[in-house]
Amino acid sequence: MIKLKDEISGGVSREGRISKGLTAADQKKQEQAQNIAKDILNRAGCEPDTVFVTPLRGTHPSGTVRIDTMLSRDLETEIDHLYVCDASVFPEALGRPTVLTIISLAKRLAPHLINTVE
Repeated sequence: MIKLKDEISGGVSREGRISKGLTAADQKKQEQAQNIAKDILNRAGCEPDTVFVTPLRGTHPSGTVRIDTMLSRDLETEIDHLYVCDASVFPEALGRPTVLTIISLAKRLAPHLINTVE
């Protein structure tokens, strides 16, 4: 598996469909990473004809409702008392697993929510 940080692009429709293509820079980065991974596997003793590339899969979609774009720094939307606290709030893709950052954001948001309960 290759995990890369991609550029901000794409969107989410009102129906919830995610569209996310790769930019030219993303495609170049992906190709370079595949070549490096193949080289590592070959040097580790894999037979070159047994190494294959699966179709591209997107994981950890993020940056769709970024902080300071569609959310306040307290993760609140323009709708009062509606908050978002997941990978969609990231300003850009992390290029690594998202769970620790999401936990940290939630730990920061929790006291704010407790203090704003009416």
